[in-house]
Amino acid sequence: MKRRIEVVRETHEITIIRTNGNRQKHFCENCRQNVSAFTPAQIASFFQKDVREICRMIEAEIFHLVSAERGIAFICGKSLNNSCREIN
Repeated sequence: MKRRIEVVRETHEITIIRTNGNRQKHFCENCRQNVSAFTPAQIASFFQKDVREICRMIEAEIFHLVSAERGIAFICGKSLNNSCREIN
């Protein structure tokens, strides 16, 4: 009688995004809490994507748009955690 051994390996990854300058905090309606917020340019740079692609992801509601002040859009940092698999 042969025995079969199955090994399951689970991994977790944490990504920390640090920015120069003031840290932006905004209220996200979807998450219902104050979250760190990033500009589409910061997210595009981090994921090495085009800003237009990040804007399309906002329109598709992959990322939460938390505020658009003075013509600058901000993306909910918490929504990045849930979307990382879809980006890469």
